[in-house]
Amino acid sequence: MYSYGSQPPLQLAIGDDFERMDANWNVGGFGGNLKVKFPHCACLLHWNGARKYWLDDGRYKDLVNSTFTPCNPSPNQKISRTKVQYVPMIPDEKKSKEEKQGWRGGKRKDQIDIEKKLSSQTVHLLYAADHDAMPGLDASVRSILKHASERVVIHHVGTEPLEPSIFSDVEFHPLADVHRIHNLTRFTNPHVSRHRSVRRLTSLANYVRFVMADMFPDVGKIMWIDADTIIRCDIVPFFRSALSTSNHTILARLMGGRPVEHLGK
Repeated sequence: MYSYGSQPPLQLAIGDDFERMDANWNVGGFGGNLKVKFPHCACLLHWNGARKYWLDDGRYKDLVNSTFTPCNPSPNQKISRTKVQYVPMIPDEKKSKEEKQGWRGGKRKDQIDIEKKLSSQTVHLLYAADHDAMPGLDASVRSILKHASERVVIHHVGTEPLEPSIFSDVEFHPLADVHRIHNLTRFTNPHVSRHRSVRRLTSLANYVRFVMADMFPDVGKIMWIDADTIIRCDIVPFFRSALSTSNHTILARLMGGRPVEHLGK
């Protein structure tokens, strides 16, 4: 890559066989002299990433709608410096969708493979709600089903199921059974359970999130959703991108008010 002051850069794509020579160039009013190594056949010159030129003994020529492939002569083949090989560009309509994305967007093959794998991943969502949280759970599940672009598997851990005639696809898991198997009381804190502002934490439904992996060992990923959360978008792409296409963890934090360190003291 060569650049002179504020002039656009020149990118030289050269072959395997080289010969040192001087080259004078003048493109779009900008000129100069280069001392570079050229292949025996020719050299490709990218002007500001847009148009392409080949150099032949210091001269340039515009290759319209073509892209140049430098010659790579075999040991027994002698190719003159003035011989040029170029391959016409494939029209866009002949390119497949993935080829266009890979060429224009810079997507690598492994990225495409990951996206294909994620697109076939079943969406699993988990709620845990006792009797007091049932109205919020009803509204939250309705909002998910309204916007989901495909079928999602919703698991509900609670004391009573949602209306089966309306939410037939929601799988109900009795909270008592989950507690008996996974002992949810081990996650409670007796020092804060008597505090008025956190008394609701005594509900065992709050601690189901800590045993999600144990409840569903055969599920690759499952997303916890609070019972009072209204989803106003398609949950499917959000589910598949979370913790899959980046290393960022999704969380909520306190934006103001008193710090929470005083709780339990």
